[in-house]
Amino acid sequence: MKKCPYWTRARRLSLSRAASFAEVGMIAQSVLHSFPKHEHGSIIQVCGPISTGGFNSVKLNFLVFADAVRLLRERGDHVFDQTPLEEGVSRIWEEWKSDPENSGYCWPILDEIYLPLFESKLIGTLFFLPGWENSTGTCWERARGLALKLRIEPYPEDLYRTIIESHGLIHP
Repeated sequence: MKKCPYWTRARRLSLSRAASFAEVGMIAQSVLHSFPKHEHGSIIQVCGPISTGGFNSVKLNFLVFADAVRLLRERGDHVFDQTPLEEGVSRIWEEWKSDPENSGYCWPILDEIYLPLFESKLIGTLFFLPGWENSTGTCWERARGLALKLRIEPYPEDLYRTIIESHGLIHP
């Protein structure tokens, strides 16, 4: 499996110590800035259901998502792998939701991590996994991507079919 070379041990360690969504976002920015300059603007980010929509299972959604990133990387695309962010995001999200003043969808994840990534213009294309329209976060990503004039594409159907079949899943 070809992993993202920009997720260094130090960056992963920083994620484990991050105290806020904004700090996680800064770590993600550092990863994006590590891509060679000639790749800036042509970097792909996969967008798809994790906590809402998709297979209605965070575990299955994350499995499909991780495979979607891996297959693009294996075919030679410049892909920002945001799956390592989950370590910091899930821990900080647990703290966020334990505060009685916070309820509903955790918008700070999108506003403090993903919006700055999209605004950086380092990511040029967003690939949307099937079922994106049933995910609160992915609908937000699509709307922000369109507003920022990022290229919006469906995730390649042949690769998605490979993922689904390899895990014996039926698309929801």
